Amino acid sequence: MVLNAMGYDESDGKITFDKDKNRICFSPPHDPLLPRKINAFQKLTKKLGGILFMSRYRSTSVHLLGGCNASSDFSCGVCNPSGQVFDPEGPATVHAGLYVCDASLIPCSVGINPSLTIATVAEYASRHLVRDVLTYKSNEGIEIPVKAVDQNPHSISDKNIESDWRSTVTFNETMEGYVGGMPCKAYLKVKMNSQDQKGKLGVKEFHPLLRGRVGGYVEFIAIEKDKLHIIDGEINLCKVECRTPYTQYMHYQLLLAASSGSRYILEGRKIMNPYLLGLYAWRETTTLHVTFKKVVENNSREDTVNLRGELCISMVQLLKSILSLEGNERGRFIRHLLHTFLRTYFLQIPRGSHKDFTLSDSYVKPYPSSTLHEIKTEDGFFISCRQWKCTQIPSRLEGPKQLNPVLLLNGHSAESYWLPTEPNDLVRTLLEEGHETWLLQPRLHPLNPSKDFTIEDIGRFDVPAAINKILELHGQHTTIHVVAHCVGGLAIHIALMGGHVSATHIASLSCTNSSMFFKLNASSMFKMWLPLVPLSMVILGKNNILPLLETSKCSFRHRLLKFIACLIPRYERCTCNECEVFAGIFGSAFWHGNVSPSMHYWLSKESTLTRLPMAAFPHIRKICKAGFIVDSNGNNKYLIHHERMALPTLYISGGRSLLVTPKTSFLANKYMKLHQPGFRHERVVVEGFGHSDLLIGEESDKKIMKKQAEFMGRVGEGEGGGYDAVVVGSGYGGSVAACRMSMAGIKVCLVEKGRRWEAQDFPTDTFKIMSAVRMEKQNLGVGFGPKDALFQVHEQNDSLAVVACGLGGGSLVNAGVMMPTPVRARRNPKWPKEWERDWENCEASAASMLRIQSVPVKFPVTKVVGEILGDGQIENSFETPLQLSMNFGLEEPASNSMEPQRVGSCLACGNCLAGCPYNAKSSTDKNYIHSAIQAGCHVKTECEVQYVIKNPYEICREEGKIERKRRRWRVYLNEIDCITADYVVLSGTFL
Repeated sequence: MVLNAMGYDESDGKITFDKDKNRICFSPPHDPLLPRKINAFQKLTKKLGGILFMSRYRSTSVHLLGGCNASSDFSCGVCNPSGQVFDPEGPATVHAGLYVCDASLIPCSVGINPSLTIATVAEYASRHLVRDVLTYKSNEGIEIPVKAVDQNPHSISDKNIESDWRSTVTFNETMEGYVGGMPCKAYLKVKMNSQDQKGKLGVKEFHPLLRGRVGGYVEFIAIEKDKLHIIDGEINLCKVECRTPYTQYMHYQLLLAASSGSRYILEGRKIMNPYLLGLYAWRETTTLHVTFKKVVENNSREDTVNLRGELCISMVQLLKSILSLEGNERGRFIRHLLHTFLRTYFLQIPRGSHKDFTLSDSYVKPYPSSTLHEIKTEDGFFISCRQWKCTQIPSRLEGPKQLNPVLLLNGHSAESYWLPTEPNDLVRTLLEEGHETWLLQPRLHPLNPSKDFTIEDIGRFDVPAAINKILELHGQHTTIHVVAHCVGGLAIHIALMGGHVSATHIASLSCTNSSMFFKLNASSMFKMWLPLVPLSMVILGKNNILPLLETSKCSFRHRLLKFIACLIPRYERCTCNECEVFAGIFGSAFWHGNVSPSMHYWLSKESTLTRLPMAAFPHIRKICKAGFIVDSNGNNKYLIHHERMALPTLYISGGRSLLVTPKTSFLANKYMKLHQPGFRHERVVVEGFGHSDLLIGEESDKKIMKKQAEFMGRVGEGEGGGYDAVVVGSGYGGSVAACRMSMAGIKVCLVEKGRRWEAQDFPTDTFKIMSAVRMEKQNLGVGFGPKDALFQVHEQNDSLAVVACGLGGGSLVNAGVMMPTPVRARRNPKWPKEWERDWENCEASAASMLRIQSVPVKFPVTKVVGEILGDGQIENSFETPLQLSMNFGLEEPASNSMEPQRVGSCLACGNCLAGCPYNAKSSTDKNYIHSAIQAGCHVKTECEVQYVIKNPYEICREEGKIERKRRRWRVYLNEIDCITADYVVLSGTFL
């Protein structure tokens, strides 16, 4: 049994580094409580019938504090109160971009478990860190991806809604969940309207009784300690959008006011689609998808907040809402609401039509001129390739520098890159960046349709022919950026892994919803397992090119197949017949809400999508059933040739899956990092997008195309891009810093030496614990035990340090005790006075994120120790009730993520110090790190940082001219591999 005691010491210990012997020397602080601690240990040992063994290391500790002490005076500390490291060469100056954010900042003993104190200090430092990074990026002219909310802080009302409503129906609604990974709860008081009005489209789509105002408040302690009161709120229980006439929305829009003076906007909607006669009706009608934004005035330097999440209403709360209905119109209100559900889910009557839209001249924009090349492939088939030359060199490119050409590969039959009706598409974006652009129109393109081909034929013949044409014009030493979508991505991987195209000719590969893997969602996979494709081929016969336009002449076989396709269920329906047929055959390819009416009209009526070649469908079916690329006979002969994929890759998936799931890009990214670690490999999941709308959506140029162009630029520059900030360590300090910066839109990389530990991986007995320990003797320079062991023991002559190693740091193996910092510690002369200005808010924010709960049970070990010591010493030793970052059976809403966290319940087993095997502990990997990943943080596990240096090539010069600025710091993982960043936050048990 290990006995550990905590108490105040004199905080006069010293840590020095002996450069000659390359070791750390430690002088322990004076501990006036040591005799009392030993006396308590002796009592416990005697009562248990054991022998007391005292460690020879006085410095043995599991809560390491100090070492990089925070101080307002540079002569008394290593860092200032914000965590910036002082520069010894310049008094009162700091190393720009170098921070410390962990327990080593705390300059004195706190006398209790310091977990909450560490997290509070990290919250304080992170606020200054975020402000510093955003200011630096603003001064450097770097665009911040998080946009300020450009709203009037006093009103968010819709001009079409009258303000003098006579509300006669009221009810209460309580929803709770997670927004940005942080707990949030809304208490709403709703008043519905009773005036007779018409809907926006001129028809009585909904009764005005389904619209109303909202009051109440929102609890979001992680953002504001006090309640956020609703000062202006509106609700529409049957909102309709012209792009999705079959879909019903319940729309909420709330303006919130905090006691601090800040204003926030919470906007959300429940989305109800007529899929399988309301199979998901309960989930859709009780889940509110929300965005939470802070209202920021123009030219304000306030921190921006832009969070997404979900709020849910439980069965109990729904019953309470029904019982709270008041007013003489409540019967009519329920009747009208149920009627909207009936119309949406069962009758499936649209509330508008796409047929009313026509493409006016104002939508047609002049498009850059192009050249069409006709190319004969090796098997004698004729394909075409369209070329756009870059006539204007961007001003950012100095000198004769010429960018690599780009080859675009479309998906099956539909155009994704060349969009004449849209102001921005990928072709225009690449031309503006300075890239010559080529668009391949292979044998599956409606302009060159073939009646007998497979995807393998495109990879073997069409793609190599297009690349050879580009090399013919630009020279054999030219490298080409390839951008592919869906089936085009399958074809380029077949071309590369089949040896038909050499990776030496490819500068980079960027794929959207495609890779060497192809994972479909459940409904699409179910359709693939059904004999729909063989049946379709039998119906079509030899004429397997399907005309899609309603005005096209069709045979009986074609009309029969189109009729069957319209009957197949799909998640989102459309009033356009061509779109319905295409979705019935492929599955829904895009979310209609992301696509402009002009794009939808052009895609369905005027684009090249007029004929659909069906010959490749049997091969596509085999690929879908296998989950990865196979040949036309279903054999796996491509994945084994990973050596042919020696090139940088970018895989992009839509976060709101329609057809292909994000697992496609996840597996591909892991495959490339495993087999080709020497190249840059990135993965992006774009929330709110499905399949083709990644490229044809209204916001695609800002959210997807920009990332593709930036990736090509990073690969072309060879700099590696780097990050805005690198956080080393993932405990109570590093996780907070990574979370807060990521949520502010800062590009962050979190580096952790250990691996990710799942609940079932933690040791539960003595033998397993011994196998989870690594001992390193610094004096001898040797170590024993696995390198990724949970416990890392570092021994020197005069000290012994035990640290945790894993994603979550010390939060994985401590007892989870969360006690407010005692006043005695905060009055210590060494305690930075600057911390006191915002200490309460930071402590409340940390407590909320760590999900602290009061202990409702008595642990067996506490009972035993209490009986031994007697006199109520255990209960009287705490000023406040004991609180832990544990879940004691309190049911929590699902977290806003693709794979919601599963939180267990504490069984009071006492295994906390070796990791919770029941997943009940709220370690930082379940809150701060989880939120950081959702906000875009890149986490690298099993990477040990060796050293950090200033970048000697921060300013890149060429022929006496400054070409561009590079990152300020280099973080080396070994002698070769490094990560560059403008800011480095050291939080990995740094002393």
